[in-house]
Amino acid sequence: MILFLFAALLSILFAYNVNRTGRYHWLIASFAVIVFIMAFQDNIAQDFSTYRLYFEEILAGQVRPSGFLQDRIAWQTIEMGWWFINKSIGSFIPSYYAVTFIVYSFICSSLYNLLKRFPRKYYWLSIFYFYFSIMTFFMSGARQSFAIAFFVYTVLFYLDKRYLLSLLFFILGCTMHNTMLFSVIFLPFLYIDRIKAKIGKKVLGTIIIVFFFISFLFGDTIRDVIISIFAQKLDENEFYSGHLSEFDSVTFSINNLLSRIFIFSFTLYAFLKTDRINSFCALCFLISQILSVIIGNGGEIGRITYYGAVFAIPLMSVIPILLKKLEYKRIFIWGLLFIVLWQFISSVLLNYQYQNYLNFKTIFF
Repeated sequence: MILFLFAALLSILFAYNVNRTGRYHWLIASFAVIVFIMAFQDNIAQDFSTYRLYFEEILAGQVRPSGFLQDRIAWQTIEMGWWFINKSIGSFIPSYYAVTFIVYSFICSSLYNLLKRFPRKYYWLSIFYFYFSIMTFFMSGARQSFAIAFFVYTVLFYLDKRYLLSLLFFILGCTMHNTMLFSVIFLPFLYIDRIKAKIGKKVLGTIIIVFFFISFLFGDTIRDVIISIFAQKLDENEFYSGHLSEFDSVTFSINNLLSRIFIFSFTLYAFLKTDRINSFCALCFLISQILSVIIGNGGEIGRITYYGAVFAIPLMSVIPILLKKLEYKRIFIWGLLFIVLWQFISSVLLNYQYQNYLNFKTIFF
């Protein structure tokens, strides 16, 4: 844990230096530390050893690439993009850590290019938020995290009007993880300026608030309806049917509810007060929060939320700038620091899936 926390402090300090010096190589250094921690972990994250076994079986010819959108049977095949990455890299360097280094470098490059579109003053807050809230999922779910990076590039290329590249990266992302298909629900938000102009900011904000509280009040009912819709489809597939057991009831404590309301409120403020890319990121995160209340984060369906949640990372550096009064800035910053750290510590101490982080180490030390 000491190494994990030291790396966090180092990464945050590097990000803080971006605003102090005006040089973006500090942000590169910040992500370099993160790549080191994620790529060279010593079987810390829950699924890391599983993906290493995949790598060995792919090289041995025991795992085949599945066709595009083809149903998979048990663990005999895997998405063609992930199979190709492992096979091609493993043919030259027969070590899974070569794969993780390239994969996590690509993931961090997408986050770097996303963050560069936003003011640099509070980059350190974005890095802090990523490190202690989302990064543990990235360290475990390498395949979907790789797909999320492709989705980030899909959005960035679209915003740059490089539509062919945007489409190409979306298709490539689908070959890395089938859940990438679910990310299409966030793409219409790229036209958020037109939606705002047509519906109105206040009306749209009211609708979002209503849906947020409906998700808490009637989440179980909505969840049952969704399960009934997808159950037959999932039952037809031996591999995916197992995910129905993960798609279960989501329980919340008062602390969890208050923390969600805290972050949701400030994100909604950012959504109503900003331009296209800020509004897009805010709306993606808001919808992902509503979905996570209803369907959770588990299973193939629940993983939709991560494609929206990733856009919270740049938002954390934008919200303090939007808050004009100093006391509001302090409330947000200190509140965010407390909430994120509290949830991380609680997960490490109480959730068996995260207890390996107490003895975190890399393959080097």
